[in-house]
Amino acid sequence: MHPSPGRAVTMSIAGLAGLGSQRNRVASAPVRCLLADELPVVRPTPVAMSVDPAPQYVRRVRKVARAWLRQMCRMPEGRVESTLVVVSELLTNALRYGNSASLEYLNWSPQPGVIRIEIGNGTTAPTPQPTQAAPLAESGRGLFLVDQLVTELRGEWDYCEDGTTAWVCVPINDEHPA
Repeated sequence: MHPSPGRAVTMSIAGLAGLGSQRNRVASAPVRCLLADELPVVRPTPVAMSVDPAPQYVRRVRKVARAWLRQMCRMPEGRVESTLVVVSELLTNALRYGNSASLEYLNWSPQPGVIRIEIGNGTTAPTPQPTQAAPLAESGRGLFLVDQLVTELRGEWDYCEDGTTAWVCVPINDEHPA
């Protein structure tokens, strides 16, 4: 599919600090290998996207999120899949209930070992709450599922006060608290 006229996808990735090529150096002194706990902590590079509010862009944002979680954060696969369900549900809600010209996606690391994802639709609304859908209902389980998965991941989530942006914070792995 071709993007709509104007701005279909805008994406920016912050500079990759410290990831330049270095020339081989001839060492005159013995080489000492660093232990894992001596390595500097490097936070994953943030990613920000703005996409048109159309269903096909949920898949595109999810692909970017998957790559970021796997490659930049080195998140274990099971946690990646659970986090992607959360991202999909929040994106779908932002798409379904928003009325702005774009969906905003941002991910970053507020502290080592923790990631934060923000999804906004620019639409001011009362803060949505998880509900338990009727057994035969075709929808209405998204935020309940988000709440269960984020709890399982030992994280937290909420909406900003005006309801325009949902946020999620989860540890990258089981060793880090949120």
